[in-house]
Amino acid sequence: MLGFAIAVPGADLSADGDKTIAASITTTDAAGNSGSASDSEGYTVDTAAPSVVVDIVDTSLNSGDKVSTVTFTFSDAPERLRPDRRHRRRRNAERPRRQPDRPEGLHRHFHGERRFHRHRQCQRRRRQLHQCRR
Repeated sequence: MLGFAIAVPGADLSADGDKTIAASITTTDAAGNSGSASDSEGYTVDTAAPSVVVDIVDTSLNSGDKVSTVTFTFSDAPERLRPDRRHRRRRNAERPRRQPDRPEGLHRHFHGERRFHRHRQCQRRRRQLHQCRR
């Protein structure tokens, strides 16, 4: 048995008005015998965005609570769940994200208003020269 596949872009499937795929094939062997077959199949395209309902079971949450049950109900089975990363610490726009390009070796780190980076070693030896490896 011989098989094959034809890739059809999703945009073309969405734009198709009758949502039907029709296929036909004709083949001829070495002896000159020919045969043909055809078929059609309907399909649907899911263009609706998935939704989620969040239910916090404990309606009287307060600062003393350490645990609460939260239920998530999805309209479609989730393929991948990622935590929202907006809770990460934000950097000050005036402070560089990384240390400026410097050669390895002895140099002074600035702490206080002008912090270049925070190594534990730097915090112990404030305003002292020390070996820094990048």
